[in-house]
Order: sequence, then structure tokens, then C-alpha cells
Amino acid sequence: MKKQIGLFTAILFAVSTLMVSCSPEVHEHTFGDWIVTKEATCTENGERKTTCTICGYEKTEVTDKAEHSFGIWKTTKEPTKTEVGQMKKKCKVCGETVTKGLQPAPEGCRFVEGGTITGTESWTPSSNVFVSGRSLTIQDLIVSDHEVTRGEYKAVMGSDPSIAKAYDKEGNKLEGVDVLNNPVNSVSWYDALVYCNKLSINEKLTPCYSISGNTDPKDWGEVPKSSNSTWNDATCNFEADGYRLPTEAEWEWLARGGENYTYAGSDNVDDVAWYTSNTNDTGTREVKTKAPNGYGLYDMSGNVYEWCWDWYVSISDSTAADGATSGDSRILRGGCFSVNGCKVASRSLTSPRNRTDYLGFRVVRASSK
Repeated sequence: MKKQIGLFTAILFAVSTLMVSCSPEVHEHTFGDWIVTKEATCTENGERKTTCTICGYEKTEVTDKAEHSFGIWKTTKEPTKTEVGQMKKKCKVCGETVTKGLQPAPEGCRFVEGGTITGTESWTPSSNVFVSGRSLTIQDLIVSDHEVTRGEYKAVMGSDPSIAKAYDKEGNKLEGVDVLNNPVNSVSWYDALVYCNKLSINEKLTPCYSISGNTDPKDWGEVPKSSNSTWNDATCNFEADGYRLPTEAEWEWLARGGENYTYAGSDNVDDVAWYTSNTNDTGTREVKTKAPNGYGLYDMSGNVYEWCWDWYVSISDSTAADGATSGDSRILRGGCFSVNGCKVASRSLTSPRNRTDYLGFRVVRASSK
């Protein structure tokens, strides 16, 4: 009997000690982490709960409503040379819409809004550029909606270096002036820098690229045919309003088009790309003859590879927004008429001196919006 009373007393003492240990007079509750039990939306408050690790007491709090879950901007009115257009985005939860002006862009170009990438996002398809922990900002851009054509290149540089055969969308071979609407090719990274600055000067814009302190390509000397340390040390003024190559991060942002497709504008490569299976490796096709992506940009998958500004490195959370400061090869993106690797997340590389029949580029410039 005494043993039973002793056991009862011990249990009662233990329980009373546990209860008293969390009383405000003796010791406050020791709460664990908050657990979200109801996600907040833009229309409803959320709820979270925590539990005392000593006595199991549960504490519940109401959390504030969340911000709207807006989708991507959609163009509802195309801008003209004289009139501002309009873009709209809609909340996926409550349907509220926000509109803003869409600035006029030069003919053959599109305005593309940038954004801030925090490094916490999940990307579909997954990205080797927008990696975990890498935070960067994509600025608003005016973007050529097509790869620089042979005609555009010749108008600025005086000649067309292209060596790839040219075809129309039906597969008919083109000759003479009919090839001028196909993408320029056999262009080195060095050539692309010269083109960008010459085009900027022609249009009375501030050139972005500087070599040995000079922005006028006339002062740069002959374009190197082999790797050149002076040209490799070229710098870019990203605040200038002139034309330039996109950074790799900018290129992938543009190629994805605010969508979640494997290729630039579709999960079906034939919808958007000229690549080995529908060209038989024969040559380039006229630009803008496949469907565009969500930003209205053509041929970001296939036709010719596109040079980017960056050196090729393995991207980490500490890689600068404009890439590494040195390397051996520059970035190529987008695939070409003689490969199958035309995915928005695929990365390629080559020496900046190289000129081959599948190397081209497109230009961007900072938006004045």
C-alpha cells in the first residue's frame, strides 16, 4: 500500500513540476519553430502554429494576407513609333489586373521587362544559370526580336562574312540578295563587339564596349583571327544606351519568355526551332519563320548559335551578374541548324576568335523607359 501511495505521489509531483515549469512565474513556454497550417493568399489571412517543447501547449497566430500572385505581363496593345502600348498582368488567385504602358521599340525590336532573381526560385526547366543563392537583377531591355541578319550586318560592316548556305522556310536554296534575311554567320565574338559599337555610333547612341580605353572600333585595329589578350580584356558599360550582346543570364531570361517551356516558346522543338532534324544540316533558314516565344522573340532556339558576353564558367551563387572576369571560351546559347541541343537551359562554348557557319548573335540595349 505504501509503495502504491509513493508511486502516485511521484507521478503527481512530476506532472505538477511539468505544469509549473511553464507557468509565467517560474518559466515561460519554450516554443519550437512556427509551422504554417494555412497559407495566406491575397484574399484570406493565413495561420501558423507553434508548440511548447516542454509541456506541449500549442499557440496559434493569424498571419497577414499575402501579395497578389501575378502571372507574367501580357501585351494587350502593341506600341507604335508614336504611341505607347499596354501590358497587363493578372492575379492567379483573385483575378485583379494591373496595367502599364509598353514603350515603343524600334522596328524589329521588342521591349522586355527585367526582374529581380533572389536565388530561391525553382525553374522549369531547371537552370544552370539561375542557381540557388545567386541573386541578380535583369534590367529592362530593348531586344532584337530576331538574330542579326546578313543584310543588317552588311549595312553596318560593309560585307557579309557568312559561309552557311541559306534557305527559305520551305527548304528552297536562296542566292544573291535573297539570302539577306537569313542570320549572319561565321562571326566571331570580336566581330560582334565591333558591330555593336559601330551600330551604336551610327544611331548616335553611346557605345557599350571599350578596348584599351577606346569605344570607336576605328581605334581598335584589325579584328584578331587568334585569341587576343587585349580584345579579351574588353569592358562593357552596361549603363550606356548603345547596342551590346546580352549577358548569359539576360539571354536565358529572354529565351524563357516568361514561360516554362523546354524550348524558346514551346515544348515541341519543331514549333520554334530550325535544327538538325528539320534542316538536315543544310544551312540557315530565314529569320522569324518559326513561332516566337512569350516575349515575341524568334529563333532563340535553333538557326544559329548566339554569342553572349560572358566567359564560360560553372555558375555558382557567387558568380557576378555579368559572369566571370576571365576564361578561355565565351558563352554560346540557343543551338543551331546542325544540332539537336536547342533547349533554353542548354549551354555551349567556344573561343572568342572562332568563326564558323553556325555562329551568329542578336543585340540588346538598355531601355530608356
